[in-house]
This record gives sequence, C-alpha cells and structure tokens, in this order.
Amino acid sequence: MIERKKMKKYFKWWSWWAFYMLCCAAIFTLSLYQASLPYEPRDDSDGPHENSHMEVYTDHLTGCQYLYRYSLTPRMGADGKQICKKVN
Repeated sequence: MIERKKMKKYFKWWSWWAFYMLCCAAIFTLSLYQASLPYEPRDDSDGPHENSHMEVYTDHLTGCQYLYRYSLTPRMGADGKQICKKVN
C-alpha cells in the first residue's frame, strides 16, 4: 500500500515535469521558426499593411530619390515633381 502512494506521487511529479518540458520544447521550436523567417525592413515607400518590395535610393550628388524594383524610376511626390532633398 505504501509503494502505491509513493508511485502515485512520483507519477504526478513526472507528468508535470513532462508537460513543462513539452511546453519549453514547443516555445523553443516556435522561436527557431520565427528566427528563420526572412526579415523585410520597411521604408517610407511601403503601405500601412504591406511591403511594396521597392527600394529607395538617393543620389548623393543631387539629393534626388529613385525607386528600384526591376528598374530605376524617379520618385515623384504628390505634386508631380521628383522628390529631392538638399545636399549638404
């Protein structure tokens, strides 16, 4: 009878330990999966909920900005003029 109580206590401890280790393994696996996803930095050419997959390049001589995805295109503002910033 005493052995059965000890065994029941041991099994209760063992099941909690196994559950804890299973949770730790799941968290570790999810964090590895999250780390393996590609990081896509956002810039001001992106929309509020999606990445435009365009890169913004600035000509350091003139200060004018260009968008690049498959070809280089001047970046236009809302007024229809090319966006250029002053060069120091």
